[in-house]
Order: sequence, then C-alpha cells, then structure tokens
Amino acid sequence: MSYNIEFLGPPGSGKSYIFEKLIYDLKKIKIIIKKPKDTIILDYLKTKTDISYARKLGYYFYFKNVKIDSKNIFNKEYKNFSNYINSYIKKDLKIKSISKIYNKYLSTTNYSFERKKRMKMNFLIDYFATKINLDKKKINLVEEGFFQKIYLNFFYKKKKIARNLLVKYLQNIPEPNLLIFIDTDIDICFERTMYRKDGFLYNYKNISYLNKKRLFNEFLIDYAKKKRIKIIKINNNQFDKKKYNSLISHINKMIKK
Repeated sequence: MSYNIEFLGPPGSGKSYIFEKLIYDLKKIKIIIKKPKDTIILDYLKTKTDISYARKLGYYFYFKNVKIDSKNIFNKEYKNFSNYINSYIKKDLKIKSISKIYNKYLSTTNYSFERKKRMKMNFLIDYFATKINLDKKKINLVEEGFFQKIYLNFFYKKKKIARNLLVKYLQNIPEPNLLIFIDTDIDICFERTMYRKDGFLYNYKNISYLNKKRLFNEFLIDYAKKKRIKIIKINNNQFDKKKYNSLISHINKMIKK
C-alpha cells in the first residue's frame, strides 16, 4: 500500500529534526521511508543520457548534501538533470497549471532569484518523486510538502494570490494520507533560527515580510479536515516524546492495515 505523509509548521518549529528522527525510528521497526530527493536522483542515475554515470554520481552527492543550483561546478550535469525533469513535465497534464499557481505564490515573496529558482526545482522534484513513490506503492515522506510550500502568508509590494487559486492548487497535488502539524510558538521558532545561515528569513521583528494579521495560511488545516486527511498535531515548544511515540504507532498501524 502506498502512503503519503507531509509535514506542516513554521520555520524553526522542528520539522527537520522530527523528519530525520522519524525516518531513523521507523527503519528500526522495518518501515522504510522514501525521501523525494533520493527517489528522483536515483531514478535519474538509471536514466540513459549523454552524461557518464560517474559524473551523475558526483552530482548526486553534491545535489544531496549541498544544494540544487550547482553554478559552474556541475553546470553540464545540472542542465542534463533539468532536461530529465522536463521529460516528466511533458508527460504530466497537471503539472504546468499547478506549478504556474506555485510560481504566482512565489511572486508574493521577496526571495532572491536564485532562491526562487531552487524552490521551483524542489517543487518539481517533490511532485514527480511523490508520484513515483506512490505508483510503486512506497511510503513517501516529504519534509517540505505541498501544504508546507504555501503555508507562509506573504505579502510583497501589495501582491496577493487569491484563495481560490490556492484551493485549486491543493485539489491537484498528490493528496497526503497524513499531515504532521508541528505547532511551535513563533517566538521559539525565531530564537531557533537566529543562528542559521539565512536566519529566520521573514523579517519577523518588524513584521514587514509576513502578513501582519495572519502569519500563516491557517485555512490549510480546515481544508485538510474537510478532505478527511488525518492530522496529528505535535506541540514542539519542547519535544513531546509521548505524542511522538503515538505518531510512530499510528503510522505503523496504518501501513500494516
């Protein structure tokens, strides 16, 4: 049985920590999780192209451990990988309209051009890798899932994206079986991200980057409830071991049904 799991929560809420811990702990009870990035790059390695396997493998380690946009280090491999992604785009009837909505959403942010470029590529990777995993009846776990990708409620130069477009986006993405909502106090999130290379990114203290009234797209939770998507909420102001263990138990039971 295929099973699709996504995380949702503010930056600095602890998604990455719980994501990696979950993969490790599920593996101990013989539940193997497929990460989208690993799935898509391994599929790329098996695809015949004019790039040697050794060069692809080198790009794989760079891609996995550093970042997607390789600039001059793996420029040829990056273009080759982009062509590989484009081959999937040509076969998918939905992706153009969905990515167009996502790109409109990104236009409401003040991210740099390079960051937006990486986010767009990550979006395509997550989309196609999720479809591959679900088609192969795998357990798919996405740290920055499709709900998370539109969770932050930005405004920039009065640009806005209509709610009905976001709903259309949600109606066409691979639907999760389980949404893990990491609910952490925003001040704690800010403190946790202060020492990151990019910081909190959202100019939180003078609130000029996030919407002043509603920092997050809270309608996502209501949407998930209406669609009867299972939601497990973890308050992560401090790590809740009891709630985390119940999450492990729930995933184990659902997968073994």
